[in-house]
Amino acid sequence: MISYQALNAKIQGRKHILFQAEDWNKIVKFTTPAEIFDYFKNKYGYMEYLPQDKKMDLHRGDFEVSFHRLIVGEIEKMLHYMSCDYKVFFKTMLMKYEIHDLELILRDIESINKPSYEIDKHFIHSEKYESINFKKLIEVKDFKQFIEQLNNTPYHEPLKTLEKEDIKDRYWHMEMKASTTFYKLFTERAKKLSEVDAEIASRIIGTKIDCLNIEWIYRAKKYYNISKEEMLIYSLPNGYKISFGKLKKLIYVEDIKEFKKLAESYISSPIFVEDDELLEKHLNKLFYEMLNKQENQDGVGKLLGYIYKSEIELKDLVSIIEGLRYGLNQQQITQYLVNKRVEAAYGNRKNDNV
Repeated sequence: MISYQALNAKIQGRKHILFQAEDWNKIVKFTTPAEIFDYFKNKYGYMEYLPQDKKMDLHRGDFEVSFHRLIVGEIEKMLHYMSCDYKVFFKTMLMKYEIHDLELILRDIESINKPSYEIDKHFIHSEKYESINFKKLIEVKDFKQFIEQLNNTPYHEPLKTLEKEDIKDRYWHMEMKASTTFYKLFTERAKKLSEVDAEIASRIIGTKIDCLNIEWIYRAKKYYNISKEEMLIYSLPNGYKISFGKLKKLIYVEDIKEFKKLAESYISSPIFVEDDELLEKHLNKLFYEMLNKQENQDGVGKLLGYIYKSEIELKDLVSIIEGLRYGLNQQQITQYLVNKRVEAAYGNRKNDNV
């Protein structure tokens, strides 16, 4: 099943992957993305994923590819200590990274102006546990061949109907259908864990689903001409606090102010307190704080929390890099960050400068 003793020891030994206060204290003193890259290039646990020969000011995508590969590597290391339902459950977590690469390939197939880079250089999926033959997939010439290569994978059935979609909408529908497929499988496989672990996993995944649904429905209402029926089709089931009935209320409410009030009452958190561009930040903060609650620190919760918090800290790091690239000041950068340790690090830096 799963060796928690071995995994806990492994995570304790790998806890440096999650940034410590000393890391953030150093990072916030850097003034260019290149300095951040050089710091991580020489940091144990990161150097194997970062190109060692680059001295240039890397683009955001280069950082994200490297750090996503690191997170995939951490999941692969966990899987070594698992078997049966637990191994199946955590292998499912790797689907997110496969979907990222499927989207890259589909965009390449349907692009009029083909990208100048080698597409596989931007892949982040697990080669060790891939459910798709990506070497064959990158050789396909059209969408029909793309779907044929997905035969006997979890993606074939939900994506085969995309042939009927207009090319301009196909990429978006693929992203939504693949994400829905992933979360359905993830929640189904969580239920096969031990009773205690199933409860913790369902609570964590359900909270993540609540956050994704709120953001999706809000943006669909405010910015896109999407029907309520389509909003419902692409909303994720199995939320933790937002039941199917509440989900329908969020979708069918007409007034956007009423939507905000309903959403905040359902998840008991003020998430619409600033500009729309910070909505994802507030939802990630809610999720991050939920992961740190004692009830989610045991068993499978510790493992899920380790991966999810790594993903959130990656987003914080990218926000800092982008902030430096565009010349934002400390206060402007801080408003995009989730981890309180980063805010504290910026506060310490401010005090040092007094």
